[in-house]
Amino acid sequence: MKTFYIIILLLMTSITLAQSAWFWQNPTPQGYDIRSVTFLDSQTGIAVGNYGAILRSDNGGETWNPVYVNYRNDFLCVRQLSGATAFVTGSDGIILRTTTAGISWERISSIITDTISSIFFTDQNSGYAACGRGKVYKTTNAGNMWSEQFTGINSTLNSIFFVNKDTGFVCGDLGRALKTTNAGSNWNSIANIQGADLNSVWFRNANSGFIAGGSEGSRALRRTTNGGQTWLSMFLSVTAGELTQIFFVDDNTGYISGKSNTLFITTNGGVNWGFANNITQPGLSFNTVHFSTHQTGFLGGTYGIIYKTTDGASVWNQKLPFGLKEEGREIDVPDDQTAYVLTTNKLMKTTNGGSNWNVFSEDYYPYKEIQFMNANTGFVWRNFELYRTTNGAQSWNHITQNVDSIWSYQFTDANTGFGWRPVVELELYRTSNFGQNWTKLDIDNLWYYYFLNDMTGYGAVITGPRTFNLMKTTSSGQNWNYVSQLNFDSITSCRELYFLNESTGFSIQEFETQYNDRLLKIYRTGNGGLNWSEVYTTGDFIWRFGNSIDYEMNFTNLSTGYFAGLADTTLKTTDGGVTWAKYKVGDRRIREIEFINDNTGYLIGGGGMILKTTNGGTVSIAGSSSEIPERFHLKQNFPNPFNPKTKIRYSLPVADNVKLSVYDPVGRLVAILVNDFKTAGNHVAEFNAEPDSNGHSLASGIYFVVLEFGNRRESIRMALIK
Repeated sequence: MKTFYIIILLLMTSITLAQSAWFWQNPTPQGYDIRSVTFLDSQTGIAVGNYGAILRSDNGGETWNPVYVNYRNDFLCVRQLSGATAFVTGSDGIILRTTTAGISWERISSIITDTISSIFFTDQNSGYAACGRGKVYKTTNAGNMWSEQFTGINSTLNSIFFVNKDTGFVCGDLGRALKTTNAGSNWNSIANIQGADLNSVWFRNANSGFIAGGSEGSRALRRTTNGGQTWLSMFLSVTAGELTQIFFVDDNTGYISGKSNTLFITTNGGVNWGFANNITQPGLSFNTVHFSTHQTGFLGGTYGIIYKTTDGASVWNQKLPFGLKEEGREIDVPDDQTAYVLTTNKLMKTTNGGSNWNVFSEDYYPYKEIQFMNANTGFVWRNFELYRTTNGAQSWNHITQNVDSIWSYQFTDANTGFGWRPVVELELYRTSNFGQNWTKLDIDNLWYYYFLNDMTGYGAVITGPRTFNLMKTTSSGQNWNYVSQLNFDSITSCRELYFLNESTGFSIQEFETQYNDRLLKIYRTGNGGLNWSEVYTTGDFIWRFGNSIDYEMNFTNLSTGYFAGLADTTLKTTDGGVTWAKYKVGDRRIREIEFINDNTGYLIGGGGMILKTTNGGTVSIAGSSSEIPERFHLKQNFPNPFNPKTKIRYSLPVADNVKLSVYDPVGRLVAILVNDFKTAGNHVAEFNAEPDSNGHSLASGIYFVVLEFGNRRESIRMALIK
């Protein structure tokens, strides 16, 4: 096979994740979804997205540079207040403010804990935030303090828009839209569209406006000419998926972005809409549209894409990201400089630790597995056929095999390997001449296998419905001995085997709930498989790909190991797999993780994601109190509502003096829970609302918890219900 390739150079400004725990190598500068774009003037633009992504342009959107902020929230909206001042809002009630046109950002503490999907300012001081659980908040001092306004609904609100200081509109999930005519003091329902979530609202004036949204695979667009009293369903010329954002340049010209690679335009004030997208790249969804002038506009969406037009949407040019956006399926790292990634259709290679990646132009679909013994010699498998390279993937030789339909290869050196044949008896074969000849081994009904080396291997043999025996060979598969049963309970099924050495091994088990949802357990043995103990259970459902999912376990030494296959999180152990800590790494599904030493490793996954770490990837942790948090954070109390006790957890990235206080609804101090020097880490305090020694008790109602740390301040609400 002859191979040509294109070189993708990494930008020096690739976004780093969680204090350089992980950084993007493909695509660059980052691949998280862009959720909102705005321009402060014709040259200065800001784009925000998932997992803390902020990018800035100072040349009219021709180039974009990442701006690092130490928050991993999903940023959903960016809105200019005036001049160089703008706000970013997102998940968990986060509010960031810049007064330097996006160069630097500060967090604004507030009582808001729900996701803030949209923000809108009516003047220099007054603004509104649309949030989860049907909540609208208002500020009258340029975002420094916020107060809740009653809406009367509980569905998530996604977009808010005001036509003047008094009249505004908000829309959200379950087809709900509301209107205020007294600056938010009262909100009245004006729409309840069945079967659609509303993502965007825009009014040209107090009477003429639009709401847009939809559901999976469908879209909804409504128009009103009487301030929302009645709505007319609008025709779109192309069958489209869910609509995401409305933007009008003037009274006549407007745009609507959407999923499934859609963009619509009107030139007559929304009476008619036409398709306005010539972008043919498959698999894209647009989350946001923004025009900085009548002719210059921007689209942002999945995989970190930003497109620009300079002719009013006739032609769109991609500005970000750079690199391949096909899902990474397999990775192999033979040394500290060389790595290979197999995507859906392509093969990628680096020879300098990821500073640049070569994309081989040949179509590798449907290649399924890749394994390299060193930087030059490796194997790929496609449609039950095996190919071998000895020159670093510059060319591949098809290996004619004496046995067909071999699947799932594992090579222990350049010549010796094992292959699983999924015929009726689920057979295992061995080769000693790099796959040309295969010999059947004396083991059948084999479901999973793993070889430590040429001689020693393990197999999970099916003995009945969801029942397996662990078998072991020390003779290169010639003879197998029974070790133990892999039946840990009546609902689990063996999905993977991994052995660190002849003593320590792991069995990955899936199990189904009564609702047919799949969860995962990890079992560990410390005596060669004779006995097993459960060491990890997922607390949430497995993000499955089709009907199956691959799991990947990788150890760098006897103590440190990693596990991938749980959506956008990984597991890490530092005690040989006895305990595991859960780490969130972005918003992409992780397909594989591979480390070549204690510090250097790679993650691959959805959207062409290739992340690299050089410090072990140990920040951005969830579910462990022993690691140093990446940011200052006051978490929601639990339980909430409560009576009479509740736990309040908070995280400190560095040691400092901390004050944790509780206030009643009118601002009177109720209790000081913490007023002391605290070390960096995750902490917990308890609030007890039982009567004091004098018999005084707290009334049911809303109370505020305030955490003060250095010059930082955060607050949450909690409800005492007796």
